[in-house]
Amino acid sequence: MTTYSGQLGSFTADANAVGEITSFSVEETGDTLEDTVQGDTWRTHKSGLKGWSGSAEGRLDPGDTGQGTLVVGASIALVLHPSGDTTGHREISGTATVTGVTESSEMEGIVAVSFSFQGNGALTKGTVSA
Repeated sequence: MTTYSGQLGSFTADANAVGEITSFSVEETGDTLEDTVQGDTWRTHKSGLKGWSGSAEGRLDPGDTGQGTLVVGASIALVLHPSGDTTGHREISGTATVTGVTESSEMEGIVAVSFSFQGNGALTKGTVSA
């Protein structure tokens, strides 16, 4: 079984590398449409619309161009590499709207930032090409 380390992951927004990211996630969802009718003894469903959303967390860097593109309401082109941009590794991409930005501070910690986004259209999964 092949596994990968996330330490080389990368997060790009509108062709700008987003710096200081420590983690990100993408979730795909699919609606189900119930088509059960009277007389059925088991519920049945059809596949409905698909969607995706995600988030990224990291350390706040106000001078980072990539972080600067992630403002609430912005439509951004995302390219995510969960295990780095090595040829053959996973690549996830799509257009999304930034839906939230949260900054947090702790007395004994580094100021953190998190971003949330909602997909617009299809999420594409492939591999990094040469």
